[in-house]
Amino acid sequence: MDQNILVLKEGKIHFILISQINDFVKKSLILFNILIYSVLFYSLITSEQSKLITTFIGVSISGAAFFFLVTRLTLWNIYGKECISISRTELRVHKDYGWFKSEVEVHQLKNLIIEIRDDFNIKDRRFVTLDFSTDSTDNTPKLIYYTTLKTPFEEYQKLVEMTDLLFQNQRL
Repeated sequence: MDQNILVLKEGKIHFILISQINDFVKKSLILFNILIYSVLFYSLITSEQSKLITTFIGVSISGAAFFFLVTRLTLWNIYGKECISISRTELRVHKDYGWFKSEVEVHQLKNLIIEIRDDFNIKDRRFVTLDFSTDSTDNTPKLIYYTTLKTPFEEYQKLVEMTDLLFQNQRL
């Protein structure tokens, strides 16, 4: 299994969460996708000549919907990475699906609050998902991003320590 990456470099924290699902689930997702696309392709090649355009449109719409709803999630579960970069003034986040990436989200920071969203155990190991918040104009915490991939609790603790180091001079 790939390991998450957590680095403090040049005044920024780079935190990459990597999807860590087991091989059986990966293979099942791939087979499911192949099966669905095969059915769509089969319906296209076996359609009557007179209904070919209608069938093509239906298969195209179904294929696009299937890609958006299922294949994108399959890519996320197999290759998914959440790339988070933290500086004193901003939080940058993008999702890497292996074959394509989302746009970079940039959130301005006054300070950074990292809290545990969900806490659970898998095979006697503690994992968490995280909320990233900053102060809003009325000094109440405002949620700006939350992770969807599980983070080992030890890495959460390291991230909090690094964040404290990064913001230490600002808080003095």
